[in-house]
Amino acid sequence: MDAHHILDTEIHQASALPRTLATNPEILLMDEPLGALDAILREKIQCDFYRIHKEHKKTTIFVTHDLHEALLLADRIVLFSVSPTRVLADIVMPMSGNHIPMLEKIDLPDYIEIKDKLLELMRINAARLL
Repeated sequence: MDAHHILDTEIHQASALPRTLATNPEILLMDEPLGALDAILREKIQCDFYRIHKEHKKTTIFVTHDLHEALLLADRIVLFSVSPTRVLADIVMPMSGNHIPMLEKIDLPDYIEIKDKLLELMRINAARLL
């Protein structure tokens, strides 16, 4: 992939959320919307999404394979197994209702406890595939 194509992809991804919100949907369906972005742009858009989500309070289904991203952005995390697909965890994030700045969450004991629990479930599930 050349640099021009990568930049086009990043610009397209960065502009997708405002374009989607302009249509005022009741539910946002986002399937790995930040997966193709570099780390700096990804963090910026995560912060923008977090702010917009808190302001507009849209129901959003956000699919990601990035646990850190899920922990930062989610009000609720549903973790699925690989195969057969089943729910491994369904966690309502205890810090979702308050207005803690997104990047400050990573130091909270609740965040660390949930992250460790989900990582352990992911490891167990991955080991079953080997």
